[in-house]
Amino acid sequence: MANPTFTINAATEILESDRRKIQKALRNVPPDAKVKGQQQWRIKTILDALDRLPGAVKATQKNNTNRSSLSNDEFVTQMFEQNEAFTRASDALVALGKMPKRLRRAEAKHVFAKIDTLVKLFEKAEPDGLSEHPLSIVQQMMSGLLWACDLELDPSEFPDDDD
Repeated sequence: MANPTFTINAATEILESDRRKIQKALRNVPPDAKVKGQQQWRIKTILDALDRLPGAVKATQKNNTNRSSLSNDEFVTQMFEQNEAFTRASDALVALGKMPKRLRRAEAKHVFAKIDTLVKLFEKAEPDGLSEHPLSIVQQMMSGLLWACDLELDPSEFPDDDD
């Protein structure tokens, strides 16, 4: 697989970083590609630029703890697959919300399958349990799916195990 390139916004999502920080790091870095007039960079280029920022903690250390066990190509592929699955699930949720209510429940299983694909990719990257950011993404997507189908969970059906 060729090394994919990413816009600053896509890199922000993939690297779970601040947009302004990535923009500042790439300010004087020529893009690796231009797609439809938008500048794009490879993940390695972005990580190297972040590492050069004053006071930077190595981006590769800060990112996923499993990153050190992956080759650069494997890491880029993993991030690309997660980003692609996130985009597909998000787009499916938006489309579901725009559908007439009478058609939503039938389509919900397809949206759930896309969210499930994203969850499996997150779990593959973090086998010891999802960190806060991926977990939050999954929770928000599932909430959106329930909302689009006019479903509500009854808290009484889920007793609190802390008691």
